[in-house]
Amino acid sequence: MPAVVADEWLELGEELETHAPAQARRAYEKVLELDPQHASALGNLGRLLHDEGELEAAVVHYRRALEASGGDDAVVAFNLGLALEDLERDRAAADAYNAALTIDPGLADAHRNLSQVYERLGDRVSALRHLKSYRALTGQA
Repeated sequence: MPAVVADEWLELGEELETHAPAQARRAYEKVLELDPQHASALGNLGRLLHDEGELEAAVVHYRRALEASGGDDAVVAFNLGLALEDLERDRAAADAYNAALTIDPGLADAHRNLSQVYERLGDRVSALRHLKSYRALTGQA
């Protein structure tokens, strides 16, 4: 029965995200009170925290979401990369983007972002490879 209740809170949070993010955040926190390993609530709360500029907390939630999902959520891995980039942790961001691409090699934005990270890290060969992948996936010449 708690899983059903948790899922109802999750749905409420998803409905509230665009127009009432503070209430959505409380709904996701309620899900996590009921089920601390609820991967969707962890990922969604991570995204809200990221949007609010709470980057360290977002990273924690994204990592917990990945663990709860068995490491099989490309979007959460990508979002983790974004948060780590915002924290100027390029090597860790590259790891997160690579994890996202292991799960979903067709995630074009991960290729684009990874190209930019590799450029900053001085790895021009990898940067070019991922830029080419991004362009191929998006139909850009």
